[in-house]
Amino acid sequence: MPVWKFYGQGLFTTQLTPVYTEVSQLLPQVPTITREQVQALRELQKTGNRIGLKFLLEPGDCYILNNHLAYHGRAAWRHTDGQPSPRVLLRTWISPYNSRPLPDEPPYRELWGTTTAGTPRGRAHEVTDDPQALETLDDVNARIEALTSRGRYDYYDLYADYGKFMSAVGRTPMSDAY
Repeated sequence: MPVWKFYGQGLFTTQLTPVYTEVSQLLPQVPTITREQVQALRELQKTGNRIGLKFLLEPGDCYILNNHLAYHGRAAWRHTDGQPSPRVLLRTWISPYNSRPLPDEPPYRELWGTTTAGTPRGRAHEVTDDPQALETLDDVNARIEALTSRGRYDYYDLYADYGKFMSAVGRTPMSDAY
């Protein structure tokens, strides 16, 4: 899925989710991401961190945004070992009746289920009973768990060390753009 997409009559959508990029590299049918592409993603993240708004949510606060128009993230929090975490984060997806359409293309339909305006979305998070899809998900989860447990893979290290990540997932790093 492209990071940016202009479509329809002056519509725009954007999606930057590092985990999608990272996990995609565990799937053999996905092209290998290049150093140049990783550098472009790192620059986008650096820009967001430099110009982004930072704020503290207090108990009872609600934060609503459009995932197709705004990037967002959450900082880590600390808790005392042996004590329950004081942080409670509830998350929901809201599909407003007046939402706009997304591009009617396979990557968007695969992730969101429907691209039609004003309809609930979120197919990628539904439980599937497709045996091939379940097998692929199980394989990816097992590979991530194995890499993490051996200390070879920090879940968000793709943008920090491309060579280390590509080596950990069994791919040869590429230096040339496609």
